[in-house]
Amino acid sequence: GYFPTIHYILKYKTNSESFEVWGLMCFASLISLYPTIHAWKSSGNILALIFTIRGLVMVSFVLVLMKIYSNTNKSVTNVKF
Repeated sequence: GYFPTIHYILKYKTNSESFEVWGLMCFASLISLYPTIHAWKSSGNILALIFTIRGLVMVSFVLVLMKIYSNTNKSVTNVKF
C-alpha cells in the first residue's frame, strides 16, 4: 500500500521502510515498462501502460519521502568525528 506508507511517513516524520524492497519495486516497474509499451503500440492496450506508469510514479514518490525522512531518526551519538 502506497497510501498507508505515505501516511505513516508524513504523520510520524520517520522512515521505517526498507530501501531495498521499495527499490526492487521501482526496478520491477521500470522493467515492466517494456512489455506494456509494446502492448500499447501493438494492440492499443493503454490501461496496462497507465497502471505501470502509476506504479512507477507512486513508488518513486515513496522513495523520495523515505530519503527525506530517513535522516530524521538518527541519533547524535552515532555521529563520528
